[in-house]
Amino acid sequence: MVDFSVLQGDCDGQTVVSLVREVFESHEPLELVSIMTMVQKVIPFYPSLGPVAQDQLVQIVGRSFTFFSQLVSFVLSMRSDQREVRIFKTVILEVLRRGECFYQYIQELESKLERNSLNSLFFGSKLFNVLLSEINILEYLEILRVQWGKVFKESSFQDAIYGSLFVSMIILHPTLCPDIVFGQLVFISDDHCSGFKKLVKNSTLLDQRRTIRFLLLYLQLHTNLSNYRSVWAALEPLPLHKTVDLDTLLTLRSDILQEIVLRQMPRIQNSSFVLPLIRRFAECSNLDDQVCRIFVIMLRLKMDSSERKAVSKNSSFLDAVTKRLAHEDATVREKTMYVAKLVTDGQLQYDSDFSINIPELDISDISNIPDYTTLRDSEPSLEDTKALSPSTPLTQELARLEISEELEPIVFVKDLVKKFESQENKPLIPLLQSTVKLVRQKKDFPLEVGFYSSALLLHISTLNNDIDEPNFENWRINALVGLLVVTPEKVQDLQRILFNSELSLQQRMSVLTSMSFAARELRGFDNGSTIVAPQYDFPTERLPWDRPSARHQLHEDEYTNSEPVITSSHPVWRSKKLDNAAQVSNKNHFKDHAPIFFYPLAHGWLNGIELGTYDKLFKRHYMKTTAIVYQCCHPHRDYDEMTETMLQLTTQALQQGIEP
Repeated sequence: MVDFSVLQGDCDGQTVVSLVREVFESHEPLELVSIMTMVQKVIPFYPSLGPVAQDQLVQIVGRSFTFFSQLVSFVLSMRSDQREVRIFKTVILEVLRRGECFYQYIQELESKLERNSLNSLFFGSKLFNVLLSEINILEYLEILRVQWGKVFKESSFQDAIYGSLFVSMIILHPTLCPDIVFGQLVFISDDHCSGFKKLVKNSTLLDQRRTIRFLLLYLQLHTNLSNYRSVWAALEPLPLHKTVDLDTLLTLRSDILQEIVLRQMPRIQNSSFVLPLIRRFAECSNLDDQVCRIFVIMLRLKMDSSERKAVSKNSSFLDAVTKRLAHEDATVREKTMYVAKLVTDGQLQYDSDFSINIPELDISDISNIPDYTTLRDSEPSLEDTKALSPSTPLTQELARLEISEELEPIVFVKDLVKKFESQENKPLIPLLQSTVKLVRQKKDFPLEVGFYSSALLLHISTLNNDIDEPNFENWRINALVGLLVVTPEKVQDLQRILFNSELSLQQRMSVLTSMSFAARELRGFDNGSTIVAPQYDFPTERLPWDRPSARHQLHEDEYTNSEPVITSSHPVWRSKKLDNAAQVSNKNHFKDHAPIFFYPLAHGWLNGIELGTYDKLFKRHYMKTTAIVYQCCHPHRDYDEMTETMLQLTTQALQQGIEP
């Protein structure tokens, strides 16, 4: 029995070393009173202990979850300016970096309450908040990766707790963690992959669904026509039939992965996909391309003639076809007829070259062991890469956007405002193009633009495309982006419009999209051809003889034609830098404005969003916008706080079934 009374009153270092050795050698469970005594009396001596005693103390903490959790709680209760705080954090980090305590704690704890405490300590904010001044989120995730490495090495994964902890690890940071847990833990060896299969098998049904959903979202970034056989082998032993439904498939942007998952489903489950698919087919939603592609995969590869015939007689399917054939979009009508031809086994006569292509996958003689390297390093195919791009109101036609050369010249921003106020049933795109051009010209006159920008933001945000002008939303977004880039502080006005004005769904989506593109441009990121950003050296177009190229040619001609003569004039020195093309600056102009872009969006989400029928669609776009703005905020002195807020938002989104 260890005598802790020796720590009462004043005690020297030798006494502490002796007690640490006794506790280490005894291996007896410590009572809470003894633990708190060691926390208060022994831990502060850590820097002055010898290497052996330090190692023993770290091992003592590493084999007792109660000791570790009390140590963390004690640090949280201390003032940040106390001298001992740094010592306590050093001990906690040393315990974590050994990479063994997490597995030890899982083995130690048996009650549900204790295991929930372990889960919340490691994968909530408590432990990370304690270490926030010492490490960043990337370092913390690396520590957890090492801890999980020990678990994969030692555990047989027979307990459902492993599945719960695994999901919590991913939710801790849904952007970074999937690559860590799958790319750096699961897909590195046969042993780890087999362990993962056991982990999934013994998890609860809820954790199975969440784990496989995260796995599929990871794999869509690494699936292509070169490695699909490895993807097949990795997924085949998993209970996809219990965990994947149509909604999960529709979240995937890889048609190769969609086909693999569908083909691995047992045929008895065809009806569980086809009936919801018919309902989706009737909706003509923004996911219509994917719905039709999945329908084609089912009809071609999963259903026999009798099943297709049953679909052709289904009243819901017939109603959907009738509704879709009345759609104003010709592409929707073409997709409808193509699906209808497949359903009727080609008996429906309809001449058209339109087709819905699906990948041609050879699944014969696939090895049970995947090539793990391809599951870590491969990139999606070109077609899937296009599909993986964040969905916005912008389309590929943006690449062809050009400002017309025949625009009515506008010199002052106030005149532009008057144009918007007097505009009735006239083409709006020329006015939006003029906004882009004039605001970009006036980039060095932020006071003038700023004075009128609030009115312009309101006018542009609330415009309606009454006469169906092509690329209208694209030009609306470009105009809003131009205003935000020149006067970033006015994003607060745009946010007030978003939250307080009566806007349509399309208007709200465009407002959000403009915020994300403006944040990227201010941060110095290239938006490519998505955003039209003409460059001007002066807020008017230069005269022909005043253009840089013309003046440069003048100088060249002058010096080329001059004869070398001796004169009393001074030598003229000309720097070679004048011949170099102007370098594009990627300076970060977003840093000073990061909080006013990020926090109102975050608080808007936390306060609650409800958009009725289109609630989920809007929330998904809202979260993507917030995530883009958050990425642009780095580096910033408040980035850690923003990270905590973003984690909170992401957790809430996942709970609502919305993938950020």
